[in-house]
Amino acid sequence: MNAELAKKWANLFNSNRMSEKRMSLSYVNPVMKNGEKVIELKKKEIDKATEEWKQALILYVVGDSPTVAAVERYIALQVNTVTKPKVY
Repeated sequence: MNAELAKKWANLFNSNRMSEKRMSLSYVNPVMKNGEKVIELKKKEIDKATEEWKQALILYVVGDSPTVAAVERYIALQVNTVTKPKVY
């Protein structure tokens, strides 16, 4: 994917409301290693992402999807936190 096309692709998500919450997407050009395209991540990037997701709870719902409010209430009842959990 050339740089111009990559910018167009990334721009599809500029108006995403999650970008307002520091959850933006960016394109990383792959490199060829042993005949395969791979994405190289810097340790600093991995450490930063690890810290950001350290307190995250990933939820996968099977069946009917609950409302965001229902998920927030359930988490608040199950986990003793000082602040209200944020569900994205």
